[in-house]
Amino acid sequence: METLQVLLRMCSLAKKTEKKTIKVLLESLESLVEEVDTIDSSLEDTLSKYEKTIAISKELLQLLDKQKDTYAVLKQQHDALLNS
Repeated sequence: METLQVLLRMCSLAKKTEKKTIKVLLESLESLVEEVDTIDSSLEDTLSKYEKTIAISKELLQLLDKQKDTYAVLKQQHDALLNS
C-alpha cells in the first residue's frame, strides 16, 4: 500500500496528456482503492476491482514515462541554449 501512495503522489505532480489525463486516472485509482478498503464486497468484486487498479496503474506508469521523456528533451534543449 505504501508503494501505491508513492505512485499516487508522483502522479499528482505530472501534467495531463492528450487521451486520458493523469489526474482522471489517478482519481479512478483512488476511488477503486477506497471502495476495496471500505466496502465489504464479494471476492469476485474485489478481484475485479484489483484487476482494474492494475490496468490503471499501468496506464499511469506509461503516461509518467512519457512525461519523463518530454522533460528530458526539454532539459536538453534548455542546456543547449545555455551552452550556446
